[in-house]
Amino acid sequence: MTGGVGSGKSTLVDAMTTLPLPANKIAYNKAAGADAKERNLRSYVLGHYKTERVEATNSTRPIPLRGSSSQSVILGVFTNYPLGIHVTLAQVFWVPDANTGQPDRFYVTADAPLSIEAHFTDFGSDINDLRQRLRRSKATIHNSYPPYAKALRRSLSIPSDQALDLFHQTVSMKAVGSLDEFVRERMLEPFDAKTEVAKIVAHFTALTASHDEVVRAKAVIDALGPIVQACDRCDEIQRDIDTLKQRRDVLPAFFAQHRHDAPWAGKAPNWRSASNTSPRSRNSARRTWNSSARVPIPSSARSTARAGKSWSGWTQGSAN
Repeated sequence: MTGGVGSGKSTLVDAMTTLPLPANKIAYNKAAGADAKERNLRSYVLGHYKTERVEATNSTRPIPLRGSSSQSVILGVFTNYPLGIHVTLAQVFWVPDANTGQPDRFYVTADAPLSIEAHFTDFGSDINDLRQRLRRSKATIHNSYPPYAKALRRSLSIPSDQALDLFHQTVSMKAVGSLDEFVRERMLEPFDAKTEVAKIVAHFTALTASHDEVVRAKAVIDALGPIVQACDRCDEIQRDIDTLKQRRDVLPAFFAQHRHDAPWAGKAPNWRSASNTSPRSRNSARRTWNSSARVPIPSSARSTARAGKSWSGWTQGSAN
């Protein structure tokens, strides 16, 4: 904004910053580079435009344009033209005592374009009549700043209070001394580096301890692996031993059953009684018995028979 000296540039900037910000964060007339105590909200509401000298006290006093019976209104309409959305923010001020104290106020938000002339004038002398008129216009009345701030941030899609502070600093700024300091203090969220670093170190320590435990557990598993394999092999061998023992225990019954069921059971010839017979007769009897019993005769026994020796002892042993 440009304009001559005293044309109201700083006054307009102060009005714009008063709408979204709380009173404790506003430095009035900052855009003009003036002292922080030169202007305040009371001087704006009463319309102090000059000072006069008081000879009796040898001091100065401000001359107001308005008294305690007057009200002051700041109103701004924000429009999103592509979406056709309108947001109205307004604040109404009045001074209960024209001599002392800060002005009283209430806050107004509306999702429609309002105007001072159409909605904030000719309501009478009672401020409550103005409240009722605004409610009939579907405006929302807030008696304190926090709900008003929440409503305006939601309506204007402002993410946080830090964005409002940045707006206040930039709208009333004439020069930037240090860009780094400005970005660090005004554009970045407050950050406690010491606390965050302590959290990171503690988290890293916990992760390191967890990793060490995992490595130790893996080493234990690797060390116990051969033992587990040996135990599995031992169990397998023990099962084989148990199986063989069971088979060994049933061998007597198995052979007894097969001896009883053999086709030659009770039919073996008495080779002793036939020992006095001729070799031809013994060989003929032997072939007959072997043919019926289907038992092969070892070659050694045949050699003994050819030698003319008695092999009745071998036959008895085989039969038994």
